Amino acid sequence: MLQSEMVDAVARVAVEVGIRARKDDLVVIDGTVVHRDLMLAMARECWARGARYVHLRYGDDLAFRDRVSHMPLEWIDGTPDAIGSLWSSFAKEGWLRLGIYGDEDPAFLENVEPERLKRASAAAHRASRPAMEALLSFSIPWNMVSYPTDAWARLVLEKPDAKGVDLWPLLLDAMRIDGQGTGGLLAHYDSLAERARKLNGSRLDTLRFTAPGTDLVVGLSMRSRWMGGTLVTPDGRRFVPNIPTEEVFTTPDFRRTEGRVSCSRPVMILDVPVEGAWLEFRKGEVVASGASKGAEVLGRFIAMEKGSRRLGEVALVDCSSPIWRSGRFFRNILLDENAACHIALGSGFPKSFEGADAMGTEEREASGFNDSFEHDDLTFGSDELDADAMDASGRAYPLMRKGHFERF
Repeated sequence: MLQSEMVDAVARVAVEVGIRARKDDLVVIDGTVVHRDLMLAMARECWARGARYVHLRYGDDLAFRDRVSHMPLEWIDGTPDAIGSLWSSFAKEGWLRLGIYGDEDPAFLENVEPERLKRASAAAHRASRPAMEALLSFSIPWNMVSYPTDAWARLVLEKPDAKGVDLWPLLLDAMRIDGQGTGGLLAHYDSLAERARKLNGSRLDTLRFTAPGTDLVVGLSMRSRWMGGTLVTPDGRRFVPNIPTEEVFTTPDFRRTEGRVSCSRPVMILDVPVEGAWLEFRKGEVVASGASKGAEVLGRFIAMEKGSRRLGEVALVDCSSPIWRSGRFFRNILLDENAACHIALGSGFPKSFEGADAMGTEEREASGFNDSFEHDDLTFGSDELDADAMDASGRAYPLMRKGHFERF
């Protein structure tokens, strides 16, 4: 396919399968200046389906870097009211959201002073919280896809002369876009939703993961709800948050996490690749960590706030996923989290923890729901991983063997 055809194919899937745009929708498309052709293609797809208004927001990674590096420190912890008001309006008016990953320069934040980045990021999180709450509670449809840039392609393909167009075929395979329409994609996402339904019917209480370097127990709550693939808003709208997606996930009771977990693949922490990462949990919190490369970055993330050293998500992913089979480290969490089983340090998902939507901060804490500004995924699954489950009655059985589902 030509690049324009690949761009159009991704735009069609994001709009038709991701948010399932329809007549009278309000849609905001978030990307950066290098994503312009995909953003325009997405807008055209929305207009074709009768959207009332489509708003394209062009960010600029390098402008963000310069602002964080040079803005006066007395302003770094705040955000102008106009920015916060915009996010609040998006949430109040029910805007659907399309977002695009793919940095113009994946290393654009490497030389930014860590404390400045931490404070500026926290301020941005506070300003966007109303909209993020709406997204994380799955009350409005949203979808994220990737876009290959030249710098990203050079890192993934490990070729100094690689171009973004060279990465497109890998991304299309990861997203299961084969030029044969969207029927196969819809069936795949519906099968993940069915797996989540069966897991919920099994009333699981505890998961235990074992692999070389890993012996981790993740305790669930009676409130934990499995989700995956096709999701449904409270008013019945179906959508898929991430394309690709291979996971079924839930929010655990963070207090019941015990043991050690070793990452099976490199992970991205604060936009920096970390290799050979491991974590030790006691009574629900990280008490020790390390890595063969990037240990300082991992430690800095864990120390950012109490929520960043607790679990907010556990996800099951079969190693038959095209991302795992590719053997590639994409340096992009949207893709890398879907390679194999993973956990996330940071915020849980309110919709995968029954009642969390209506809880205040103290009640969430008391219930075992982890509330945080952060959310970073760490892949620990592999074709050597076994997972065992125990249900609420105390019955134990194998859930996964050698990275593949035994049940469900």
